[in-house]
Amino acid sequence: MKTITIPRQNLTQYEIMLIMRPDLPEEKFLKFLSEIKEHAKRNLALEFNLSNRGRRKLAYAMRKFQDGIYIQFNFLGSGYILNSLIKRLKLEESILRYIVQKT
Repeated sequence: MKTITIPRQNLTQYEIMLIMRPDLPEEKFLKFLSEIKEHAKRNLALEFNLSNRGRRKLAYAMRKFQDGIYIQFNFLGSGYILNSLIKRLKLEESILRYIVQKT
């Protein structure tokens, strides 16, 4: 197996904040988080941190939900990793909203 090395100076620190549906079953929620971690590892994301910020009230209703579960991902990676994660997030129907920031 060939090992790919990416110089650290070509990597960028990203933060992704998600708001997920509050009625999501626990097992589906945990499965989603593990899939995202695995996806990031597979695409060579470094320093991947995941934080569950908990359930919070939304400022306005989104898809008729008054509250949501906030999840924060921080990772070091290339634009390719970011694009692949965004594609994965767009396919997930349990995500109400997400935002990406370059930190």
